[in-house]
Amino acid sequence: LALPLWDGGHVSVQGGARGGESTVSLDASKSLTHEPGAWGWRVRDVETRGGVPQREAALAWRSQWARLQATAGQQGAGARGSLEIEGAIAAAGGGVFLANRIGDAFAVVKTGAPGVAVRHENRLVGRADSRGRLLAPDLRAWEKNAIEIDPASLPVDAEAARTRQTVTPRAGAGVVVDFGVRTDIRAAIVELVDATGKPIPAGFEARREDGGASAAVGYDGRVYLTDLKSDNTLRVARGAGDCVARFAWRPDGSPQQRIGPVVCK
Repeated sequence: LALPLWDGGHVSVQGGARGGESTVSLDASKSLTHEPGAWGWRVRDVETRGGVPQREAALAWRSQWARLQATAGQQGAGARGSLEIEGAIAAAGGGVFLANRIGDAFAVVKTGAPGVAVRHENRLVGRADSRGRLLAPDLRAWEKNAIEIDPASLPVDAEAARTRQTVTPRAGAGVVVDFGVRTDIRAAIVELVDATGKPIPAGFEARREDGGASAAVGYDGRVYLTDLKSDNTLRVARGAGDCVARFAWRPDGSPQQRIGPVVCK
């Protein structure tokens, strides 16, 4: 008799009799997946009338750096136990990494910021370390592998040149995947108001006088700008004529800097 359990586990019971000896066995398990933080387990119990019972239990956990498994068993009056740690150490991409066991190939992912979530083929590999790096150990050699970062896990003052890349590593080799994340973008939300103090309506274009990238004015007159200088000038193209706003920018250490209200005259 075999039955599925929750979360990918299953249990089976079987029995038999032969020559006056009967045996009943119970097996239950849940496979360990590849995601960091995953748990797996296995329980086995074989009871034999007139024979020696056999019992075994195992618990496994996968971290971002290794797989750990503890096993305990009993056979008759004897008992045994073991602890297993399986992983890899790789020196590549300008650093030394601890990772799960490396198969065909691997990638050193540079996210530019700590704590950024990295996925391989839509499966979470882990989060970048304090240097903004992570080793992805399960790439397929000579095939295209999609590596991506979660932009929602980037700091609010960071900007990524791209969030997804495709690489084809050689067998037994590694590749470096750099997402070009910048954390020095000198960004701020500027609140623009007219001469009467009312917010500039949403939808107008705010052009940089210094040749920087333009941006659209959002609700409540707010516009998000990057690569700001110490002194900045914006020209807003309105239906009734352009207006000009001037403001200074200084880093204040806040996660999301706000400037204003700034009068657009």
